[in-house]
Amino acid sequence: MSGDFCCDFLRRLSLNILYYSMSDSGPVIPCSAVTDEFMSETGVSVSDLAFISWLEKHASEIKDQEQIQSEFFCRRASRWFCVRSVKEGPEGYVSVFSDITAYKTSEEHLRTLINSTPDIICFKDGKGRWIEANESDLEIFSLTDVDYRAKTDAELADYTLPIYREAFLACEQSDEKTWQSRQTCHVEESIPLKNGDVCVFDVIKVPLFYDDEKTERKGLVVLGRDITGRKEAENQIIRQSAFINSLLDSIPDLIFYKDLNGVYVQCNPAFSDFVGMPEDSIIGRTDYDLFTADVADDFVANDKKMIEIGKSRQNNEWVSYPDGSKRLLFTLKTPYYDKDRKIIGVLGISRDITELQKKSEELQNLNSTLKENIKAEVEKNRQYEQIFYNQKKLADMGRLMSSISHHWRQPLNAIGLYIQDMCQGYADKTLDDVYVERFGRETMHLVDSLSCTIDNFRNFFKPSAEVENFEVVNDIYELLMILQAEMIHHNIFMSFTCACDRETFVSENLTLVPGCKFAGTEVRGYKDEFNQAMLNILQNAMDASMEAIKGGMISRGRVDVRLDVTPESVLVSVFNKGYTIPDNIADKIFDPYFTTKKDGRGTGIGLFNAKVVIENYMLGSVSFENRPDGVAFIINIPKKATVTPPAPC
Repeated sequence: MSGDFCCDFLRRLSLNILYYSMSDSGPVIPCSAVTDEFMSETGVSVSDLAFISWLEKHASEIKDQEQIQSEFFCRRASRWFCVRSVKEGPEGYVSVFSDITAYKTSEEHLRTLINSTPDIICFKDGKGRWIEANESDLEIFSLTDVDYRAKTDAELADYTLPIYREAFLACEQSDEKTWQSRQTCHVEESIPLKNGDVCVFDVIKVPLFYDDEKTERKGLVVLGRDITGRKEAENQIIRQSAFINSLLDSIPDLIFYKDLNGVYVQCNPAFSDFVGMPEDSIIGRTDYDLFTADVADDFVANDKKMIEIGKSRQNNEWVSYPDGSKRLLFTLKTPYYDKDRKIIGVLGISRDITELQKKSEELQNLNSTLKENIKAEVEKNRQYEQIFYNQKKLADMGRLMSSISHHWRQPLNAIGLYIQDMCQGYADKTLDDVYVERFGRETMHLVDSLSCTIDNFRNFFKPSAEVENFEVVNDIYELLMILQAEMIHHNIFMSFTCACDRETFVSENLTLVPGCKFAGTEVRGYKDEFNQAMLNILQNAMDASMEAIKGGMISRGRVDVRLDVTPESVLVSVFNKGYTIPDNIADKIFDPYFTTKKDGRGTGIGLFNAKVVIENYMLGSVSFENRPDGVAFIINIPKKATVTPPAPC
C-alpha cells in the first residue's frame, strides 16, 4: 500500500493521522500527510517547529521498534494526546493521535485528592509492584526522592532506611494473605519512625482480579490510617480496666451495679460469694431471683428511694448468707449516670458490720456501768489522796515541831534566866518597882513571841475551807520565821527579797519585817494548801544545803527566796546553794515516791505534793533550773485566775 493511498484512506476515516518519513536532516512531513482532523484538533501545521522537535525525539525512540506509545501535550491547543506510532516501511511511520485531555484531568484531580489525605494510599499490580502512592505513604517510608514505581516491597527495602526493612517484609506477607483470602482484609501494621517511635496503622487491603473466579491477579489497593493515638487510648483503657477489675476483686466489701429495672449488670467476687453463685449467673437477674421475697422487697425499696432523691443514701440491711447465717450489712447506694448526667442505674457498696454492731452493743453496755465505776474509783482515789495528804501534813508537823523546838529554846532559856534573877533579887531584898516592871515587860515579850509561833503553827495546819485572797509575801515570811532557827542551827544563811515596779524589799536572816502597803503579791486560791507546798519546797532547799555541807562541797549553806511581781502573776524563786540536779533524773524530780535523799530521810512525796497543789489549787506552775552554784525552784502563780480552782480533798 502506497503512502498516498494510505493517507487518503485514513483521511476518509476522519482520524487524527500523521504520515512522515525520516531523512538525514530529520522527519519529512508532506502536506498531504496531515489530515484535516489533525489540523483541527491539534492546531499545528507541518511547519510548527515545536511539533517537529517532539516528532524527532519520538521518531528516534521508535527507530528500532515496530511500534511505540507515548503522551504528547500540545501547548497551542492546551490538550493532551496519546500517540501510538507504527513503523510503515523502511523509513515511513504512521502516528495516530487520541485526545486524552479528560483522562489526564481526572488523573490530576485524583492525584490531588489522594495527596491531600493524611491516610496512606498505594496501588500495586498483580505481582506486588508499586504503581502509584500518595505523598503520605512516600513520606512515612522516606521514599519521596526514590523512583518507587515497578518495585516490590522487598526491593524498596533496599532503597530506604534499614529501619523499614521489617515493615516492608511484613507488608509483603500481609499482601499475600490478602490475595489468598480473595477478599478485603483489615490488618494492623507497625511502622517505625526516625525518632524511635512506632506508628500503628489500620490497613485495608482490597485485591482486584481480571476474572470473576478471582484466579488472575490484577492489582491491590492499600489504604492505611494512623491509629497510634487510638491504640494508646485503647491500651490505656485496657490498663485502667484491668486495674479497676483487680481493685474490685481485692476489695472485701460487696460491690454491685444494677440498671433502673433492678437487673444486675456487674458485681465483684465478694458479692458473688455472698450470693453463692458465680458472677456470670448473677448478671441478668434481679433481687427476686437471688434472695427471699422479704429481703428483695427491702433492697428494691431502698433502690427506689435513692433514685427518687437522686443522691447517695445509706442504710443497714439484715441479710441471710448461703450458709444460713444472718449478717448486718451497711450499704451505700449511689446513682450511676450516663454522659448526660441522667441516672441509668444503681451502684452499691455493702460492708459486713455484724461484728462491729456486736462490739458497739458491748461498748454501750460497758458505758452504762462506766460512770458508776469511774465515780467509785474517783471516790477511792479521793480517800487515798486524803490519807496521803494527811500523812504528809503529819510528816511536816514533825518537821515543824523540830523547827519550833529550835525557835523556842532561846526564849525559854531567857525566861529561865529572868526567873532565876528575880529569885536571887528577892533573896537579896534588891527588888524594886523598876526591876519588877522591866521583868514583866521583857518576859511577856518572850511569851508573846512563843504564842505567835504557836498561832503560826496552828494556822498552818488549819485546812482551807474555801478560796480566798491572801498576800504571798506575808505567808512566805511567816514560814521562814518558823524555819529560821533551824536554818541558823544548821549554819544556813537565808535572804528574802520582794521586788515590784514600786520598790524592792530585802531582808537577810529576817532582820527586817516586810511592811508593804501596795498588796502587790495578792493572789486568789487555797492559802493553807499553798503554805503546805511552799513548806515542802523550803524544806527541800534546806535539806539540799545541809547535804552539800555534809558532803564537803560548801562550808556554809544558803537559801535565797525572791518574789518578783508583775501585773499578771507573782513569781517565787527558792534557790539553794549546793549540788545541781543531774540530767538523767531531771524528768523524775516531781514524780511521786522519787527521792535522792539517802538513809531513808526522804519520802519522795514533798515535791510531788507541791506540784499538785500549785497546779491544781493555785492554777499556777512549778519548775526548776540548774544554776552554776545550785538549784532554783520557780513557782508562777497567776494574780487573777480565770477559773475557780477546785477544792482540795
